[in-house]
Amino acid sequence: MTLESDTPSAIRFAEADYAINAIKEGRAEGNLLILRFRRAVETGFDRLGAFIGDYSPFVLGTVILVCALFSIGLLRARFETDEVELWAEKGGRLEDELKYTASQLGAHSASSNEVLIQEAKPGENAISREALDEHLDVIDYVAKEVEITKWGKTWGYRDLCFAVDPPPTAVAVFDNVVFGQMNPCVVLTVMDCFWEGSFQHNPDQPLEISVEGRDYRRLINWSNLNPHELMDELSKGKYGLDDGVKTGLESAGFDGYFFKPCLHSDNPECPSTAQKWANGFNGTIPETNITEALLKGCTGYASAAMVWPSQILVSGTDWESSGSSKAVQAIFRLHSEAEILKTLEAYVGSSKTASPTEWKPTINDAIQLLKEWRKEFSERVYEFEERLEHTVVH
Repeated sequence: MTLESDTPSAIRFAEADYAINAIKEGRAEGNLLILRFRRAVETGFDRLGAFIGDYSPFVLGTVILVCALFSIGLLRARFETDEVELWAEKGGRLEDELKYTASQLGAHSASSNEVLIQEAKPGENAISREALDEHLDVIDYVAKEVEITKWGKTWGYRDLCFAVDPPPTAVAVFDNVVFGQMNPCVVLTVMDCFWEGSFQHNPDQPLEISVEGRDYRRLINWSNLNPHELMDELSKGKYGLDDGVKTGLESAGFDGYFFKPCLHSDNPECPSTAQKWANGFNGTIPETNITEALLKGCTGYASAAMVWPSQILVSGTDWESSGSSKAVQAIFRLHSEAEILKTLEAYVGSSKTASPTEWKPTINDAIQLLKEWRKEFSERVYEFEERLEHTVVH
């Protein structure tokens, strides 16, 4: 709208009614529709202001009452940290399966997950050797370094993780060492496609095993364990490995990590049984095709029973051309609250310092322990990000 030069400029913006009259008298030009809308708004606010001024105590009391009523809901507010509740479809199959499991095994029987997503920085590839090295560093750090102290004990991932409980073999080497002291936590990760995936499962020190009746003695961890050789030796030992047990282990694909390709095939510890070496090793060390290794997914130490599809391990991958990926994911499996309660009870039963006042653990103690470890997990992983050059963690 434009007015004659002698019209105060402030009027153009503040008084729609004056402007409308000026247009009607031919002293100005402008959009009447917009000005009428402005006049209605100005009139409404003018009346509202007058009402508030005349009845200020009543207005103030009403506002306080309404805010108080809406605030009642905050008393029942809580943070939801269960990824199933956050992401599972209501009324879907997954929810039905979880309800059935809870009804059969108990409300706190289901295991849970802690998910780590590692995203490539701009211009980087999440499945390059350098990025996967960083991914392994983070996983190994979580498995061995993320700890909390509670009830006089240090609790780490290995104390709280879910591990497959294989059937007893009646052979001490398996029951006490391989599936006992060395039984690894279940972590779904791209590193399980490679021999280096064994690093996260290795005990602090290699464990000694021997076969009675055979000249077989080894210091083993998951990096140097050849399950096929061990089963053959046990079958010939004084207390032979039962054929049925051996068949069961073989049908589960109990290969360990000894036959997986090496991410860094120039590593002198990379076993000669690695897949790429088996395909005609001719004196030159072949480079593992990472994209090829990941395309069909990865497997745990039992290749037929522990299968991780590539879709849950990598994201934004161009399989056809560049073979690059935007992110990789690791899923740390945690024990159910009911199983952690059993662990607490066993700890109290074996410790004189844990229960000075005859403390008896409850399911709430298990829930609290799991909650505090998860909090520590998040904090320590983000601190570790400072050491990463090619990736970031979420």
